[in-house]
Formats: sequence, structure tokens, C-alpha cells
Amino acid sequence: MEPDAHNPENILPSTKASPAIVAHRHELEKSMLADTLKDKISHRPTPDVLLEKGVLSQDPRVPSDDEA
Repeated sequence: MEPDAHNPENILPSTKASPAIVAHRHELEKSMLADTLKDKISHRPTPDVLLEKGVLSQDPRVPSDDEA
């Protein structure tokens, strides 16, 4: 893992806020990241669209001869 630019030694940042507020902020950031990822996943193209565009050469939902 690369060291954080704001926290190069990967040590907890010093803060004047109470630990409860820091923990709540961390949970909020985690929740916001999860929401962002869910939104991006919901806009992903389906295998059918990728097959039509030529991005996929075969349907990943159908087992190949190797897997059967």
C-alpha cells in the first residue's frame, strides 16, 4: 500500500475532535464510498451490451468447454 500523502507514516492523524465524532466521520466516509460504488455498479454495461460492442468475445455467463 502506498503511504497516505497527508499522513505519510500511516499514523492516526492528530485531531482536537472527540473520538466519537472522529469515529462517526469515518463511518460516514465509508458509507459515502459504498453509495458511490453502488451507483457506479448500477451503471455498468450488461454482458449483452459488451458482446454487441465486441468488448467480449464470448458470453461469460455460459460455461466454456474447459469448465464443463
